[in-house]
Amino acid sequence: MFILPPSSFILALMRVRLIWVGKTRDAHLRALADEYLKRLGRFVRVEITELRESAARTEREGIEDEGRRIISALRSDALAVLLDVE
Repeated sequence: MFILPPSSFILALMRVRLIWVGKTRDAHLRALADEYLKRLGRFVRVEITELRESAARTEREGIEDEGRRIISALRSDALAVLLDVE
């Protein structure tokens, strides 16, 4: 018979790693993000990785460069979820 561990045990093992490009310059947005991370941190381990913005000459090159750096920041066993404003 297989017995599932309690959900609190599973959450204790879980780690959420947020990777984003650039710093949040808007103070209100930064405050909201900090509050969200504080609340989330009560349930799971939270890690933040801020990548520098690309200095590429064109927008397309910048997106490709940032995409490569995001992918290289992921662990091989990570479950990746992409959030985009568009």
